[in-house]
This record gives sequence, structure tokens and C-alpha cells, in this order.
Amino acid sequence: MDPMLFVGVVVGAVVSGGFFAWYFGRERRLRSAIVAAPIVKVGDVRQGDTVRVTGKLAHGPLTLDAPFSHRTCAHYDALLEERYLEEGKEAWSTVAHETSSRPFFIDDDTGRVQIDTTRFEGIVVRDHHKHRGDLDRDKALAFLAKHGHAAEISEGRVLRYREGVLEAGETVTVLGTARFETHEGKKVLVLGSPEGGTVRASDDPNLVTK
Repeated sequence: MDPMLFVGVVVGAVVSGGFFAWYFGRERRLRSAIVAAPIVKVGDVRQGDTVRVTGKLAHGPLTLDAPFSHRTCAHYDALLEERYLEEGKEAWSTVAHETSSRPFFIDDDTGRVQIDTTRFEGIVVRDHHKHRGDLDRDKALAFLAKHGHAAEISEGRVLRYREGVLEAGETVTVLGTARFETHEGKKVLVLGSPEGGTVRASDDPNLVTK
């Protein structure tokens, strides 16, 4: 193996190890915070309550275009990874990771709540992925370039990308602090800040149903 390539793989593995330690630690904290809160109907939420609501997602006025699947969504979590070998076993290092969010709504049978994504953390099911031979080269190159990497995929380099979104119509559970705003003379229920702290949300069926 070329010495510089070997160094790159080792550095990538170290960075990836740190990323995954942080990421999975963060995910455990998010999961624990969500399942610790009982689900409350939207119609029962009061000013200042920190509550968890579950319902169908509806898009707000602004939406996002997910980088790999190009799905219209309110939030996406996308990453591109590179394969390396560790003690003869296949492993993956994160080359680039990106998330983005826009305000959305949650509807249940008692009402609607707006989700402020100024401070937002999500656990999404990464249900769109491409791996090795079926990788869309143009999308991978665009993602690399966007994150400051050389826009090339050299011979023998094995990449994959994975992506999850929060999109209209799916069931989502959201944890946040409630407040009321007045829009065009009407009171609107909102979860999330400027003052209410971080909003946490997930479309993971294991969390939605708990």
C-alpha cells in the first residue's frame, strides 16, 4: 500500500472512531431523553410544559432537498463513508456528515403543534443508501466537494452514502418545551426555542411507539 494512502486510512480510522464514539453516545442520550417522557396529546399541552408529542409530520413553508435521495423533507441526516480494513476486517470511516432542519408541524387527533428547529437534534432511520457498485458517482462527488474534499474517487477507493429524513406523512415523536405565539391574531402552539432549549425528534418506530 502506498505510504500516504496508509496514513490517510489510519487518520480516517482515528477520526471515524472519535466520530462514532461521539455519535452513538449522543444517540443513546437522545433515545433515553425521548423514552423517559410520556406522550402527551397536543390538545393537553400547556405553556412552559416540557412534553413529548407524537403524530403525523406536515411540512412548514420552507422545506429541504435531501442531498442523496432528493426527497422533500423537514430534516435530513446524511453521511458519506469510506471503507478501510482493520485487522483484516471491513470497517468504515466517515468522510463527510451533514444535517439540516426546517420548522415543521405535528398533527394528532387533538390538534397541531409547530416545531421550532432553531435548536434541533434528530434520530432518523437511514433508509436511503448506496454502496460500492450502485453508488451514484455524481452525488458522491458533489457531496465531497461541498465538504472541502477533493472531488475525485480514485481507483480502488470504496465509498458508500447513507441518508435519513423526516418527511410529510410519516409518524414522528418530538420532545420539547411548549410556548404560545400569536400569528395573525391566532394563538399558535410551538415546541422549541429561542428560550425553550433543544428540540429532540425521531421517526424510529422503536421510539415512536414507546
